[in-house]
Amino acid sequence: MKKLYLMCAAALLGVSAVGCTNNNSSNANNNRTETTSTKASANNLKITKDLEKQFNSDNDKIVAVDVKTDVVDDQSKDNKPHEEIKVTVKDKDTIEKLKTDKNAIDNGNASDDQKMYIAGIQDIISNEAKKLNNNADTITFGYKMDADNTMLIAGSSKTKDFVKPVEINID
Repeated sequence: MKKLYLMCAAALLGVSAVGCTNNNSSNANNNRTETTSTKASANNLKITKDLEKQFNSDNDKIVAVDVKTDVVDDQSKDNKPHEEIKVTVKDKDTIEKLKTDKNAIDNGNASDDQKMYIAGIQDIISNEAKKLNNNADTITFGYKMDADNTMLIAGSSKTKDFVKPVEINID
């Protein structure tokens, strides 16, 4: 439970403002080809370490972060490969919280805390993506639904968020 609260606190600290965008939402990430024939860029490896520090606090391994090279997926332009930094949630309690919160948001009955939790994660991913070397590379955050599919909670490139950001109404 401590891990869950630490993850939530880290995500909430990452939220300063959530911008509204008109980007298409793409939550199921299953149309891709990956190889690892090239070495990841030094900048993307640095971003990977930064993300590990942000999501894995107090020696708790909540997420696994790695860089996939030569990825061809929906975000590839002209079928040209790019690098993808994948943040995959491994902690079962955190996965259950993400499922519950995402379902509540999708059904339109999410509390402000649920929205802030997801928005905080999206904000962290979006801000880190702005540090990518080029517009083709991406960062995704999600959890495994099964062996072949990942539910994306956040996904961004340097110039856009391709998973629709959660909107929070501030009164």
